[in-house]
Amino acid sequence: MAIYKHLFASLSVIIILGACMPSQAHTDANDSHADVMPRTLNVNGKAEVKAEPDRAIIPMSVEARAKDLNRARQDVDTAVKNILRMAEDLGIEKKHLQSAQLITRPEYNWNNQRKRELIGYYVSRQMEIDLHNLEDLGQVMHAATQLGITNLQGPRFYSSKKDQIYQQALAQASKNAKANAEVLADALDTRLGAVRQINASNVYYNQPNPPRPMVRSMAADAEMAPQETYQAGEISVTAEVNVVFDIN
Repeated sequence: MAIYKHLFASLSVIIILGACMPSQAHTDANDSHADVMPRTLNVNGKAEVKAEPDRAIIPMSVEARAKDLNRARQDVDTAVKNILRMAEDLGIEKKHLQSAQLITRPEYNWNNQRKRELIGYYVSRQMEIDLHNLEDLGQVMHAATQLGITNLQGPRFYSSKKDQIYQQALAQASKNAKANAEVLADALDTRLGAVRQINASNVYYNQPNPPRPMVRSMAADAEMAPQETYQAGEISVTAEVNVVFDIN
């Protein structure tokens, strides 16, 4: 019995001592992990590039109401043909003209007997002109109001060099991020290493505001001079990037 007691006491000491000894493998793993942890600097960069637009999208629509469906369709078709002829005279290519499908619907009214009564038909068609020569903008807007267009929206200006403007903004934002990183590294008495990661976080394309009210009627534009000029304003592209540098 004394032998068993002695053996049990010895095992207890070994187990307790074993629990108190640090794991060499675990310590080595931590040290190895600490050695590979990168030292990095995370910065943002931002830039804005402005450019003058050289093109414009002009949305418009024509609508007609008549008791006879064919008459309403004929009125709309006539206005559309007039616009297409005007565009051809100005040298606007057909591929720069878009015309939506004809929309038709009957219109009803309720009579004294509370019965629905057909009073006529509504027909409309939407169009867009992609104008590549802004010198013709005033003439196009004026002619549209004279040729049967009933609703004319303000032009949406854009640049044919939009991709180049995007790239220029991204390049400048990246340079701004590097400059910010160099300032921080110098202030913290360290040196920049290689770029570890770069992300284009945001790119904003801001169009200029329309120079006129968004929706215009033919009557409102009846006296607008064909030679009237439009100030398109400037397009601005804002780019933001996030860059992670190694530091030494």
